[in-house]
Amino acid sequence: MRKKFILFVLCIIPVLPLFSQKQLKLENENLIAVFDPSNGALIGLKNKKTTWKIIYRENLGQSFEMLIPLAERRFHSVRGSDQVTPEIKLYKDSIVFVWKSLKSKITDETFNIEFRGTIALDKNGLKYGGNVINNSGYTIEYMAWPYLGEISIPDKTKNMVFQSRNTMRNLFPAFFSEYGYWGVEYPTTSCLLPEESFLMIRNDDQGLYVCSEQAVPEEMIIGTFELIPGYEINNRNPVEDVMDGQDVRIQFKANHIIYAHNKSASALSPVTIIPYEGSWHKGVDLYKNRKKNRAKTTESAGWIKQPLTWQRINISSGQDLINYAKEAKEQGVSVLGVNGWKRNGNGNHTGTIENLQAAIRECQKMGVHVVLGMNFSSVDFRSGRYRDELKNYVMTDPFNITYDRGLICPLSKDVQQIALNEYAGNPSVLWADGSIIDDNNHRNKTYFCFNPDHGHKVPEWIDKGTIKMDKEYTAQVKRDNKNFVSLGYGFYDLQTTCYDGYYIQPSISGSPLHRYINPQTPIISSIDVRNARRDMNLCLRNRYNICYDLNFYGNQLKIYPQIVEYGRQIETLRNKYRDFIWEGEFNDTSEASVNGDNIAYTVYTRKKDGKKAVVITNQHESESSSVKVSFMNPKTTLILASPESPEAVPCDGNITLKPQSAVVVIEK
Repeated sequence: MRKKFILFVLCIIPVLPLFSQKQLKLENENLIAVFDPSNGALIGLKNKKTTWKIIYRENLGQSFEMLIPLAERRFHSVRGSDQVTPEIKLYKDSIVFVWKSLKSKITDETFNIEFRGTIALDKNGLKYGGNVINNSGYTIEYMAWPYLGEISIPDKTKNMVFQSRNTMRNLFPAFFSEYGYWGVEYPTTSCLLPEESFLMIRNDDQGLYVCSEQAVPEEMIIGTFELIPGYEINNRNPVEDVMDGQDVRIQFKANHIIYAHNKSASALSPVTIIPYEGSWHKGVDLYKNRKKNRAKTTESAGWIKQPLTWQRINISSGQDLINYAKEAKEQGVSVLGVNGWKRNGNGNHTGTIENLQAAIRECQKMGVHVVLGMNFSSVDFRSGRYRDELKNYVMTDPFNITYDRGLICPLSKDVQQIALNEYAGNPSVLWADGSIIDDNNHRNKTYFCFNPDHGHKVPEWIDKGTIKMDKEYTAQVKRDNKNFVSLGYGFYDLQTTCYDGYYIQPSISGSPLHRYINPQTPIISSIDVRNARRDMNLCLRNRYNICYDLNFYGNQLKIYPQIVEYGRQIETLRNKYRDFIWEGEFNDTSEASVNGDNIAYTVYTRKKDGKKAVVITNQHESESSSVKVSFMNPKTTLILASPESPEAVPCDGNITLKPQSAVVVIEK
C-alpha cells in the first residue's frame, strides 16, 4: 500500500486549504495527519476515504499533557502547547518530537523532564509511542499521548458514540457524563485500556479506532472524552461551534498512568489510532486482525464446546451439591457452577466443605459437570487467618488507607503462591471438571496498590498481578488434569489465550460484539429470571450457553417450569441444526436480509457448503411481527424450525413471529 512522508514548508500558496503554512505531514491511503512543528500539536486529522475532518480547527491542536502534582496544588498539569519549540527528527514514516526542561504555565516553574514522543505511520494509521525521563524532583502521575484537541461530529443528523468491548456511550447529540459535577471540570466519560481491548469513536457509517497494543498488561491507559465548554441545555451538546466565546468541541486523551517518580525513565505503551469506513464491524475487524497473532496455548476439553445448559448454585455441604445435580439431571441442565464450596481450613490453609470430593464424583457419575467458582483475592476478614496473616496483604490507597479489607493484593508473591498451592494444588479442585475465576475487577476502586510492604513497585497496577496469577493457576491445573476447564468472567479478552471460555452478564451479552470478536470461544451468559425469554433468545442468536442464575423466587429449577422447558427446547434445536447455528460461521447481520418490526437476527454459514441460516427473534413483549427473510441466492429453497417445533417445515420467507419468540430459517 502506498505510503509517503512529506515535510511541507509552504511559503506562498497552500496546496490544501485545510492546512496552514510550515507544517509536518504524515499520509497514507487512509488518513492525513498534520502537525505544527512549533509545538508538536496535531492540528489536522482527516479520514481520506470518507472525507471526515476529525480535527480541522488548527487552534485546537494539542500534543501532550502531564499531571505533576505539587504540594500546594494537586491538579497541576503541564501541556506541550505551552513549551518552547521541540527538537524534531524526521524519518521515512515517522516523526520524533523531543521536549526538554518543561515549563508550567500555571506556576512559571521549569521541570527537569525530557519527553521523546514518536508518531509512526503504518499501512493503517498512526502509532504513538514515547519515553519520559524524570529528574524534576516530582512524580508524573499520568501522561496524555496522543491528545486530540477535538473530535468533530462527522454528521450532525446522526448519533455519535464511543464503543468498546463492554461499553457503549453517547457522545453526540447527548454527551454521557459518568462523573459528578464536583469531580471534573467538564462533562467527562472514559474507557480503560487495554482492559476494554479497544475503543471506537463512531457513527453507523465510519469511525476512529483506538487501541493499546499490549500483549501482556503493562500499563493502564484511561481513554477520556471531555465536552467543552459543557452542556447547552438538558444534557445536550451545543449545536453551534462557539458557545459563550469558547470553541465547542469533544476532546480525547489517552492518559498513560505511569507514576514516574523522580530520577526514573518510563516507556509509554504504544497507542494506535486508525480511521475506518463502514459499520462497527469494520472497526472491530482491526482488532481481530491483530488478535490473530495471539493463539490459544492449550486444547479445551470436548464437553465445554457443546451447547450445554448451565446453572449457578451456592452450596454449604456435599449433599447440597448432590441434590442440585439430581434436579439438574431431571431438568436438562448439564453443568453446575458452584459457589460456597470453600471453607477455612486448619491453620493457614484454604479448605473445602465436608465430602466435596465424593459429591463431585457422584455428580460426574450422573453426567453433570461441576465447575467451581474462584476468587483468589477475596478473603474472609472475620477469620483467624486474616488476623494472623492475610491482613498484611490488603491493598492500600495513596494515603495508606485500606481500599477493602476483604481484598488482598494479587501483586504480592505470597498471594500468588496461595493461588498456586491452595487452589491449583487443592485435590478437590482437581477432581472438579473446571473452575471459573472471578477476578477482583476494581472493586472499591482498587486499580493500584500503594502498600510498600508487598514487594512490588509503589504504586503498581493491580491487573498485572491478576493476569499473571490467573495464567499461572490455569497452567498448573491443566498440567495436573488435562481435561480441566478454566474459565473467567471476560475481564480481559487476552485471557482467551489461556482460558477455555468465559461468563458474562446479560447487560454485556446483549451486544453481538463479544461473539463477533470470539466466533468459537465458549461464552456462558446468565439469564435474568424476570426477562428470561428475552435473554434466552439472545443466547440463541449469539451462540451463548444458557446459564440459569435463579435468584428471584428461589433457586430450584422446578419453580420455573416454563423457563426450564424453553431452555431444553433451545438445546434440542441447537443440537438438531448444530452445523449451522452452533458450529457455523458467525456473520452477525450480514449475508441475509431480514425486515420486520421489533426484530433482531443473526446469520450463520455452514462451513461444509456455505449455506446460510438466520436466527430471528421478536423482541416485543405483546405484539406479533410480520417478517420477510431473503438470502443472497433468490432461488434457494427455505425451511423453518423453532424451539417449540424443531422439525423443519417449508418456508417462503414470509413469517408471522409471535411476541418474544424465535425461529431459524435455513437454506435447504
